[in-house]
Amino acid sequence: MIKEREKDREIWQKEVTLNCAAHGYPTPVLSWWKDNVVISNSDKLTVNKSGIYECWANNTHGEDFKPIHVSITSEVRVCVGSTEVTYDLGGKDVNVYPQAEATFHGHKWYRFSDITSMQYLKMSNNIPNLKKCRTRLLGEHPKLSDGVVARSVCVKDEQGDCQKQLNVRVRNCGAYYVYNLPSTQQVQGISYCFMKENKPSGNPSIASKVGGSDRALINHVLQREEEIQDSTDCLLMCSVAPSCKSFNHSKKEKMCELNSSSKRKSPKDFASRSGFVYFEKGKGMVVRRINEL
Repeated sequence: MIKEREKDREIWQKEVTLNCAAHGYPTPVLSWWKDNVVISNSDKLTVNKSGIYECWANNTHGEDFKPIHVSITSEVRVCVGSTEVTYDLGGKDVNVYPQAEATFHGHKWYRFSDITSMQYLKMSNNIPNLKKCRTRLLGEHPKLSDGVVARSVCVKDEQGDCQKQLNVRVRNCGAYYVYNLPSTQQVQGISYCFMKENKPSGNPSIASKVGGSDRALINHVLQREEEIQDSTDCLLMCSVAPSCKSFNHSKKEKMCELNSSSKRKSPKDFASRSGFVYFEKGKGMVVRRINEL
C-alpha cells in the first residue's frame, strides 16, 4: 500500500522532484507513469512539465497507485492557464453574486464571468449579506505590474464578520483577474462574493506578424514558456509582462519566447529561425482569446 502521497503541486521553478513511498510484504516495486507510459522505476522522479504523474506500487499480492497533479507555472502563465467559471445572471442589476457551482482545486487558477453581460467578475471587497454569500476580499486588487500577490478572504457567519480567513492568491491579467483558491474540500459550504468588473474593453488585436515565417528576434529573450500551442496565448503573456516588447512563437515546438526588445530597436538581431514567427506588441489589451493570430 502506498503511504500518504504528496499533495498536488503548483511549482514556480523549472522543475520539481516528486517522492513516493509504499509498505507491504514482499516489499513493493515502485514505478512512475505518465500518459499510460512507464517513465521511471524509482521512488523519486524529477519533472519539468505539467501533468498528472502516477506512482504505482506492485507486489505478488496486488497493486496500488496514487496520482499527483503537477502544474509548473509562472507569473505570466497563470493568465493563460486559468479555468473560466461562468454565471448566467440574466441581466440582474446587482453587484454581489454567490459562488457558481464549481469544484475548486488548490493547484489551479480561476477567472469568473457573466454569460449575459459578457463581463468578467471580481471578488467583492464589500461586507457580505449572508442571504447571498459569505466572503469579502481583504485589500485591494493588484495592479498589472504587481504580478501574483497574496491576499486573505474574510468569511462572515452569524457571529460576525471575519470569523475565519482563507489564504488566496490574485493576479491582474489586464482584462480580468485570476484567483488561486483553496480546494473545495477545505472550504465546504462557503460561497464567494463577486461583483462586475468594469475594466476598459481594449483592443484584442494588439500584435502583428513581422518579416514573415521562419524569422525571430535573438539575444533578447527574457522568458521562455513551453507547451504554448497558440500565438494568442503568447500574446496574452507578453501583454501582462511589463518588460515584454515582442515575442517569438513556434506552433510546431509549442514554444513562446518573450523579448525585451523589438526588431525596430535591435534590427541586427532579427534573424532566420526555422519554424518560428516573430510578433511585435502593439497598444491595447487582450480581452478574450478567440482565434490564432
